[in-house]
Amino acid sequence: MWDDEFRSLTERQLFDSGLGRLVDVVVWNYHPQLELGSDIWNKYLNVFDSLWVASAFKGATGPDKQIPDIAYHLENHRSWMNLVASYRDTAHFAKFKGIMLTGWQRYGNNDSNFQLRFLFHI
Repeated sequence: MWDDEFRSLTERQLFDSGLGRLVDVVVWNYHPQLELGSDIWNKYLNVFDSLWVASAFKGATGPDKQIPDIAYHLENHRSWMNLVASYRDTAHFAKFKGIMLTGWQRYGNNDSNFQLRFLFHI
C-alpha cells in the first residue's frame, strides 16, 4: 500500500491496526533529495515487516513537462539507494524488499489523460 495513506497516523495507531503484518508499505518520494522526516521513516521501520521504496523514471516533476528530466530522476534513485544502504548494518535492512520504478502518464490523479481527452473530444 502507498505510504501516504499512513503518514498522518501515529506509530501506535499503525501498530495496533495490525497492518504491519498484513501488507507491504511502499514509501514514495520523487524529489532529488528525499523529503521524508525521520519520524515517518522510523515509524514505518518499527511497524511494517516489509518495505518498498518508490522512485519515478518519468513524470512527477510538473504538469507541463513533455520530456523526462533524466538527471532529476537519476538523483532521486541515488538518494533512495543511499538511504537504504545507510541501514545495511542494522536489523532493519532485511525489511527492504526493493525499489519500484513508477512512470506517471499525468501529473495528478484527477487530471485527464491527454490522449483520452483528445480522442473523446466533442
